[in-house]
Amino acid sequence: MTRRHASRGDGAPRRRQDPETTTQQLLEAASQEFIERGYEAARVGDIARRVGVTAGAVYARWPHKSDVLVAALEYTLEKTLPEQELKNLGDADAGSFEQLALLGTNLLAFNPHKDVVTQVFGSARNNEAIRECLLEHLDEDAGQLSRIVDQMKEDGFVDPDYSTTAIAFLCQALGIGAHLLITAKLPERRVPSEDEWNSLLAALIGAVEPDNQPDA
Repeated sequence: MTRRHASRGDGAPRRRQDPETTTQQLLEAASQEFIERGYEAARVGDIARRVGVTAGAVYARWPHKSDVLVAALEYTLEKTLPEQELKNLGDADAGSFEQLALLGTNLLAFNPHKDVVTQVFGSARNNEAIRECLLEHLDEDAGQLSRIVDQMKEDGFVDPDYSTTAIAFLCQALGIGAHLLITAKLPERRVPSEDEWNSLLAALIGAVEPDNQPDA
């Protein structure tokens, strides 16, 4: 008996793919949908088509549309966390001072995944699942920033008398605010140059240094 292969529509046989790989591809496809069309406009059918599967394959993994979107949202938000950002920059093993400086410098760069973060702030008001997802993300973001700040205290770059929570909160506020302004496409004259921005960041970091700090 001749074995028949399912066709992709172009005459070529469709190869079976590992289910975990398909799940990862669906999450990445949903992430791209969020970036290109916005979280609210994302459609399960469009996500499935990006991967070349049916909507049924999506619902086999997540029973409801809201489950699909929340899972994909968690996947997308994870890409914006400080530890992941440092990995993307190739500086995950940098010292604490360099890590905070790099994260600060990178605030001037547009990050499409961070755009999803700002999009869901509005949705979170009326959707408990999204609100919970966003709050968990912000909490993890603050936790990772706090670990960097605490390490800076141990390394002698930050005065221990300053609140780690306050510094991490300031970092988050700067990050979200800077992204909103960059996304709004401010006139070029309103956006600082990298040198101007880094000079200000150095002054801010210097303001919380102890009297006898080590060389960076």
